[in-house]
Amino acid sequence: MNMHGAFLGRATKDNSTWFIGGLHSYVALPQQTGGAFTLIDAVYRKDCGPPAHMHTREDELFCVLEGRVRFSAGTAQADCGPGAVAFLPRNLAHVFEPLTAEVRMAILLIPGGLEQYFKTFSEHAQDMGLPPLPVSMPDIPTFLAKGAEYGLEFLPPGSTVAQHPSASVPDLHATIASPGEGECLNVIGIPTWVRTTAADSNAAVSAFITDDPHFAGPPLHIHRNEDESMFVLEGAYRIQAGDTSYDARPGDFAFFPRGLAHTYARVSEAPGRMLILTTPGGYEAFFRDVDGLCAKGQPSIPELTQVAANHGVEIVGPPIQP
Repeated sequence: MNMHGAFLGRATKDNSTWFIGGLHSYVALPQQTGGAFTLIDAVYRKDCGPPAHMHTREDELFCVLEGRVRFSAGTAQADCGPGAVAFLPRNLAHVFEPLTAEVRMAILLIPGGLEQYFKTFSEHAQDMGLPPLPVSMPDIPTFLAKGAEYGLEFLPPGSTVAQHPSASVPDLHATIASPGEGECLNVIGIPTWVRTTAADSNAAVSAFITDDPHFAGPPLHIHRNEDESMFVLEGAYRIQAGDTSYDARPGDFAFFPRGLAHTYARVSEAPGRMLILTTPGGYEAFFRDVDGLCAKGQPSIPELTQVAANHGVEIVGPPIQP
């Protein structure tokens, strides 16, 4: 669904493929995000994760939606459940292992393009479940050779990501955080967890998890320096793009290009949480300044407007009202 340059996507049979025992739903493609990223809503069986590997062309960001998964990247390792976010930079060897019967994750490829490699070894999904067993495996030499064409390096059998030379590079590291961990900012009454920063991602992306109170949301605003995306994790939301609004539920994704007025509000009585992405990264600087304002008390509209302007954000209207 496209409105005023905005894009609303969700996993459907039409955009889904079966990929080596897993289900890949291509919720956002590079042609819809200006090439910035691809977003995959992915489901994997236990013991069907990828072999250890390294990307040379893209970074990856994972948000665990269901189940538990172990991330190993360089010398870092963490077992993660729903709500955890892992940013794994290019040139760092890594692997993920589903620990439960199934694991579902939102996977961001930054920039987009690697989805074409996955699709080479995929078939159109016949339904929204996992492909039937036994898993159909590709020809391994072809799989490895095609991966090399896309800048993928697969580690030799028996080697580990901690043994890979990239693990000893001090300024190359993954960031992995579970719910309740890390920096939390007060953004006009919305607890906002910083998950990936410009410093983490070489300015490619910033990622946040919001714990949204009922009908809390930002004023209608425009970004001049970055595009903004929202992936609903829990609860129901009303999202406004330009002069059009629509309802979003868990699994829905919204992309707002810079220059388009937009906002959102949680409308469900049940708790609401969203994964917020900005491309390029750096938006945490604005959130930190807003947090500083909120630490002094409820900020006035002129104060908020000035801080926003300092970061290329223009406030153009009120929040969504109940």
